[in-house]
Amino acid sequence: MAKRDPFPGEKFLYGGMANALGGPLAAAAAAAAAGLFANISQLAAVNPAAAVAAELAGLGTNPADVLKVRLQMQNELGAAAGRQAAGPAAAAAAVRPQLGLLQMLKKVVNAEGPAALMYGWQASAMRELSYSAIRMGLYDEVKELLAVHGDDRYSFPLWKKIVAGGISGCIGAAIASPTDLVKIRAQALNPATGRPFYSYPSPWAALGIIYRTEGGIAGMYRGVVPTVQRAMVLTATQFATYDEVKYLLIGNGLLEEGVGAHIASSITAGLAVATTTNPLDLVKSRYMNQEFDKVTGKGLRYSGVADCLMKTLQAEGLRGLYKGWLPNWLRIGPHTVITFLSFEALRKAAGLEAV
Repeated sequence: MAKRDPFPGEKFLYGGMANALGGPLAAAAAAAAAGLFANISQLAAVNPAAAVAAELAGLGTNPADVLKVRLQMQNELGAAAGRQAAGPAAAAAAVRPQLGLLQMLKKVVNAEGPAALMYGWQASAMRELSYSAIRMGLYDEVKELLAVHGDDRYSFPLWKKIVAGGISGCIGAAIASPTDLVKIRAQALNPATGRPFYSYPSPWAALGIIYRTEGGIAGMYRGVVPTVQRAMVLTATQFATYDEVKYLLIGNGLLEEGVGAHIASSITAGLAVATTTNPLDLVKSRYMNQEFDKVTGKGLRYSGVADCLMKTLQAEGLRGLYKGWLPNWLRIGPHTVITFLSFEALRKAAGLEAV
């Protein structure tokens, strides 16, 4: 095989997967990613059905995503939520009563207008086109790699479905991590000022600004570890739950392959995903949205993902990790249903086998 030049973010992709996973799973994910990069020209065609399904789901659930991020960021660490440079007065002003979902919705619409609920939609669309299309398109391929003689659609072990989902999610998230960084920054506000911590003219411009001002590729891949960890858990939970529940329903004669089975399975998967990923999602949002020292590149509030997790637990307890669960579920639940209904319909139209 001819030697190829590495993809610009490839070392960060492999490094992010290694730090997030460690051990054999990281090696397997890196090997699968290497094969994907060897055919990078075909990346956009990994699975067109997955790309379309993900875009429909992402656009339809963007308002819930905005509310989720706002709820996760409110009263951060339970004390002065103002940035260190904002001063005591601004910090004190940032500590406000905890808002619920409907209160946050009312606040956002009244203060910023209904259009604020679509903040970050362009970055979200860019992310779905890369991250979700890759992870969804790779799931069946990784399952085939794990299959042995005797495995079929009804007897395929659950643990293999979990591993296949984890590997697929890792690869997709590691590639698309910069778009996730831009999306989170577009959706979060500084509670002390009521303005975004970061303001970019467009998602594409944001990538260029981050590259120029935050350390090049390393700055673009800031937060890749929690992004990969969340994606691993999300995709493993989402696909394994959907796959397992659907074939339990069909295999036991409760439902036939079709819309009914797809809806029941995707609703169950959405609930499982919201519960398993919320702590990782909150840590990722807080770590990515903090300010970073322009010289050292270190976070001004959290030195790393583990530091963010520990500070959140110390200041807000276990409940703090589940801030934003309801909007997270209201987003990921419909997102999962729309994704799988669209994905299954598009696969059928293209003559492909059901998931």
